[in-house]
Amino acid sequence: MSLSVPLMLSLALLIGVICQIIARFLQLPGIVLFLLAGVAFGPDGLGVIDPVTLGSRTTELIGMAVAVILFEGGMLLRMDAMKRNAVVIRRLITSGAVLTAIGGTFAARLIMDWSWSLSFLFGTLIIVTGPTVVTPLLHRIGIRRNLQTILQAEGVLIDPVGALIAVIGLEVVISGAPMDAAIGFADLGFRLAFGGVAGALGGMALVWILRRPHIVPDEYANILTLASALVIFQASNAIFHESGIMTVTIAGVVVGNGKLPTRHKMLEFKEQLTLLLIGLLFVVLTASIRLADIVELGWAGVFTVLSVMFIVRPIVVIWSSWGTKLGKRERLFMSFLAPRGIVAAAVASLFATRLAENGLSGGNQLRALVFLVIATTVILQGLSADFVAGFLGVRRPRNNGYVILGAHRLARALAQKLMEGDQDVVLLDRDDRKCREAERDGLRIIHGNIMEESVLKRAMVDTRRGVIGLVNNVGVNLEALRKVLQLSKAPRLYLTQKNRDVDHETLRSLMAVEAFGQPVDAVYWSHLLDRQQVELVTLVPKPGASGQASIQKHWQDKAYAVLPLTVTRAGQIEPYASDVDLASCSELTILLHSLSSTEILQEILQDGAWQQPVGTNA
Repeated sequence: MSLSVPLMLSLALLIGVICQIIARFLQLPGIVLFLLAGVAFGPDGLGVIDPVTLGSRTTELIGMAVAVILFEGGMLLRMDAMKRNAVVIRRLITSGAVLTAIGGTFAARLIMDWSWSLSFLFGTLIIVTGPTVVTPLLHRIGIRRNLQTILQAEGVLIDPVGALIAVIGLEVVISGAPMDAAIGFADLGFRLAFGGVAGALGGMALVWILRRPHIVPDEYANILTLASALVIFQASNAIFHESGIMTVTIAGVVVGNGKLPTRHKMLEFKEQLTLLLIGLLFVVLTASIRLADIVELGWAGVFTVLSVMFIVRPIVVIWSSWGTKLGKRERLFMSFLAPRGIVAAAVASLFATRLAENGLSGGNQLRALVFLVIATTVILQGLSADFVAGFLGVRRPRNNGYVILGAHRLARALAQKLMEGDQDVVLLDRDDRKCREAERDGLRIIHGNIMEESVLKRAMVDTRRGVIGLVNNVGVNLEALRKVLQLSKAPRLYLTQKNRDVDHETLRSLMAVEAFGQPVDAVYWSHLLDRQQVELVTLVPKPGASGQASIQKHWQDKAYAVLPLTVTRAGQIEPYASDVDLASCSELTILLHSLSSTEILQEILQDGAWQQPVGTNA
């Protein structure tokens, strides 16, 4: 069946989206279904997707799509986190890349019995890992933050490095001149350096513009960023051949770390666009593979892939982590996880075309082996990574810290108090001003809509001790906590309400408790905190006294003047809630309106059940 190019590409887009939806329900990496769909709808299947009809446009299509994907990947990287793991990341993308190329070359040469030139091309093609596979996989299994940073940074940054090494390797193989090899690899450093500098300058220029809403209104930030990323990519390629992939990646890192008020909107837009493009590319590229080429590889192909996974990768990880603080279990997990993705597929398809154009054989076999690496690593590691992470004990600790929905002044005050007990606290809000204020206070903030599942997953609510709905809208709090409950029943849920509109039966069905133990006007208390009209008071029980009822009477019907904030139980600080037994608490923190603080505090102290810590002036 022969379709026009526009219809074929549109169909490929639709197939990619459907695969993503099905993969989400099945909890599978999307690439698994992309590969199956590419075969099913390609020439070996229904024959409706045939990349040959694209002709020379395939290269341009791949280049533009990969540029957008890597720009979005760069935006996700956090410089502060990468600095803490800089040694391992630097080794993985430099000397580690060289070791991977050498190991892959020898594996193909010894097992496949290929020529040295074809084996060398295979070695360069498997340098890259797959950020579009690694990132969602890491979010799903919830591994330790340092491991997530290392693997995510490797996945993004090694793509331009590996792709450039591979392209130069191809140029050397095609030319066949030893002198060209020396010149080509000397040229590698210049291309990477140029790409890095150009990307940094382009990214800084874009950040400067986007920080000025009077120049670029917020509603145009997304499309300006997309257009700029494509121009940066193509302009860099025009100046210095094949440098654009490094340029656009570094530009993404700079923009992502530019503390832009529209960053969350840009990430949401780029994430959706990336999902669309990944599906399109994988379906089209996989359709170019012939099953006969895969079968022809035989057991030698399987053993080559296994040697890359279980010999070459561990050697690279051992070298890259040597002398660092990474433990044995963390190194084992890094050795296990290195799925290949879209860049490897794209460059392998380019190689097959270029080799055929220059009258060199082996291009189809090379592409088939690379796709076998992609399929094997994605399926094997994607399906077993959760089990392996649990077996090795490298998952992020469960029952760890709190997520606060809202970033107003009261939410930040609660977060700061919880953090005094070494709790990991993250706030969620979509308001640009509140997010900037939270960052200035040194708090972790995720800029996004709390009603969106993707935002809640980024906060890793399933690993948290509690989730506190602190938006000054009980309906929003209620719906957001319901979404959290759908994702995980692990965290304790706290519902804030202004007028006690939610009855006990609803709270019970939600398995939630009332935050602060009383109705709270978050706007009112945030206003007092902003105007510095609040005093934070810490109380401890007097030995032998039982003062739960006596102290609670001081904030009943006084929500305008007293707000119980946190308690300390079993050495851990936690939010005060309606079901807290103060008799089991070693400390209580309350907020007092400045105008009433002296009077109320004296009443509490006179009851004789609670006192201020020794050394505190009453």
